[in-house]
Parts: sequence; C-alpha cells; structure tokens
Amino acid sequence: IVQFGGQTPLNLAIGLQENGVNIIGTSPRSIEIAEDRKLFAAMLTKLDIPQPENGLAVNEEEALAASKKVGYPVLVP
Repeated sequence: IVQFGGQTPLNLAIGLQENGVNIIGTSPRSIEIAEDRKLFAAMLTKLDIPQPENGLAVNEEEALAASKKVGYPVLVP
C-alpha cells in the first residue's frame, strides 16, 4: 500500500509496479491521473462531469492567455 506516507510513496508507485510489486489500493495509473491536471480534466470531460473553467501555465505568457480564457478571479498556486 503506497498511499501512506505522503508524496514520496506515491511517486514510487509506478516504479514499484514496473518491477513486479503488487500494488494494493489505488493503482499507480489512477494516482497519475489524479495528480496530472490535464489528465484529470480530460477524464472529467470524458465522463461528462462538470468542472470549473481552468487552465495551465508554465510562464507569464501562458498565464495571461489562461487568465483570459478562464476569466477573473484567477487562483495561482
């Protein structure tokens, strides 16, 4: 079970599974989807589950473009 202990065991889950360790509980792929904002948004869209407007940015230009798409207020973690 890799869910206990914070971020480190979650990050190890894929490597453990690739090396034949049986993962009990949430699958490494499900963990990956839940943590990747693009994958998570795509899954919600595919399942027709409503979600707030959102966007991703890795620089100022992308942040400005995302804020125009999403509208204000914008949360920047």
